[in-house]
Amino acid sequence: MPLVAFDINGTRLGMGKGYYDKNLAFMLENGAKMSLSSIKKPKLIGLAHECQRVEQLERAEWDVPMDKIITDQATYTTAS
Repeated sequence: MPLVAFDINGTRLGMGKGYYDKNLAFMLENGAKMSLSSIKKPKLIGLAHECQRVEQLERAEWDVPMDKIITDQATYTTAS
């Protein structure tokens, strides 16, 4: 998933149109990841440069967190 900024909790800042969040809304239930035992859940991986990492981003209830972020210097696996 492309991004403008990210934090190590899996929160991503996109371009502001909500495209990914709208298309991945099925993964959320009341702001938390739901159990998707009946369908295959995609792994959400963000690709970024390390300079795009910030200390913390505010996560709205409709934001779908990433499972992993891969940068040019590190790989972050999140617990979101």
